[in-house]
Amino acid sequence: GFCKLLPVLDALTYLGARDNGITSAGLITVMTSTQMIQLQCLDLAGNQIGEPGVHALTERFQQEHKRSLWNPKQLTSTIETVNLSNNDISSALAASTEAFLKIHNPLLTVIW
Repeated sequence: GFCKLLPVLDALTYLGARDNGITSAGLITVMTSTQMIQLQCLDLAGNQIGEPGVHALTERFQQEHKRSLWNPKQLTSTIETVNLSNNDISSALAASTEAFLKIHNPLLTVIW
């Protein structure tokens, strides 16, 4: 399901995919692709995303942030906000990810 959106992610600025049964596996597939992601807001509230999906998401956008510091022309993402509320994410994982993002991707806001 979610992976089928890969071809259009370079054309969207907002993707609302609430309550669609998206799992960590689906999110990992999308986040590890080389497809350009032009999204400014990704709403994944109410899905089944757990720790592996959170790690894939933060790794992808951390790489994007590093790439933009060295060469803005290599930037393949403009993400600003990700909504992960009502997923399988513990408060401890949310807190540690938030601390990580403040250092490695301060422009990304995650709604837990």
